[in-house]
Amino acid sequence: MSLYRDGLLKTLVRCILPLSLRKALWPVRQLLQKWLCDLRQWLYDCLPDRYVQSLQFKQTFGRPLDLATPKTFNEKIHWLMLNYRIPEMTQCADKYEVRKHVADRGCASLLNDLYGVWDDPLAVVFDQLPDSFVLKVTSGSGHNIFCRDKSR
Repeated sequence: MSLYRDGLLKTLVRCILPLSLRKALWPVRQLLQKWLCDLRQWLYDCLPDRYVQSLQFKQTFGRPLDLATPKTFNEKIHWLMLNYRIPEMTQCADKYEVRKHVADRGCASLLNDLYGVWDDPLAVVFDQLPDSFVLKVTSGSGHNIFCRDKSR
């Protein structure tokens, strides 16, 4: 049993610490989380890609990654990530850069409307966006913000 996973730690902290102290500690917690995330990323950047992919595969699927004779779709994707490196792969992985790639091949009509690209989330001008829109990060997944009705 894990205190953190089961939510018991959160409940315990809520019972023991007053709200004012929890609010005061929030920025420290956020900073610590960012530091730990940066440390994990730094470690992953220092390790060979083959090792990091094997580690992440084992954590996700609970079994070792077989790169010598890949059989499953996921193993074949990991093999391609390690062995098939062409510049177009990097461009196609970026949601903004892939638009240039598609347009260069004469398929610009297939692209959806683009209302802007921002480096800073605080620079987004919401008044200029339509009533419904999606905000996406250029590289990554699961960080999209769907706005179906801007008035709400």
